[in-house]
Amino acid sequence: MPGMEYYSALMFGEKEEHCHRRDYCPVCWDLINKEQGNQSLNSTWKSKVPLKKDLSDLPKKRDDRALYLLKEALILGNAVPEEEAFVLSLYLARRRKIYFRQEIKREGKAFSLYEVAETEEMLCVPKVELSQLQIGILQEALARKFLA
Repeated sequence: MPGMEYYSALMFGEKEEHCHRRDYCPVCWDLINKEQGNQSLNSTWKSKVPLKKDLSDLPKKRDDRALYLLKEALILGNAVPEEEAFVLSLYLARRRKIYFRQEIKREGKAFSLYEVAETEEMLCVPKVELSQLQIGILQEALARKFLA
């Protein structure tokens, strides 16, 4: 059972030249040690059955939330800072949820054109110079939106 301690031993068979591994619960281990001692044991060790790790749904949910926030930022336009949409697009591109298709210029401003992997929807995200990003403020703003 997960979390349970056990003892393992390598033993040579009487007629064979091969080692055999045997695992014992703590109670059985004490009985074997009292009966036989360590005379037939070549190597022993104590271990614990690892606990099962629950797989989190957070990455998938985080990606879905990021795509929702990006679309919302693009729809609301000036109500949401361009930097947020830009950072979300970089994150989603890295996670392969959206694919960069091309860069376009409109009214003297650069935009990145992305395609949403699942729906083939096209998103036009304003490009922002990395030197203009105020990372601390941006990180706090996006964290609040992810948790909302």
